[in-house]
Amino acid sequence: QRNRAAGDAVRAEKDMRRRRDVARSGVRPADAAEMAELSAILRDAHRATSPPWESPSWFKLFRRVDVNGSGLISFDEFAKMVRSLLKLPTSLLSESRLEALWLALDADGSGLISSGEFGKLMRIGAPTPDSASASRHFVYGRNRAAGDAVRAE
Repeated sequence: QRNRAAGDAVRAEKDMRRRRDVARSGVRPADAAEMAELSAILRDAHRATSPPWESPSWFKLFRRVDVNGSGLISFDEFAKMVRSLLKLPTSLLSESRLEALWLALDADGSGLISSGEFGKLMRIGAPTPDSASASRHFVYGRNRAAGDAVRAE
């Protein structure tokens, strides 16, 4: 009995530290449309807070928050990143929306998210290399055709 109570207390403490209680708070996970909107908000904030000489990198941002280098961050670290590093006030991103975003990211309920899960969020709606490459290819082809026409004259 005593061991069971001690084990339950340790599990409860661990759940509290990892904010697994967010899942039991009644907040529903963000849906796809909310994820896209929140991703855009986070990307814009990241761009605004990045030094002008540095290209914004979601992976560098994740590593900066992941101080122990485990490749995982907790809800508290995620919230600290949003509020302190990205400087997003609750008027722009409320606690309930932050929790809904967390629940969508932490689909397995472990209380931690990986850099891959975070990167997936940050890439929602972001320009893809394929679309940028296709655009460059189109412009290159158009310019080449114009150049060929001028040379033919």
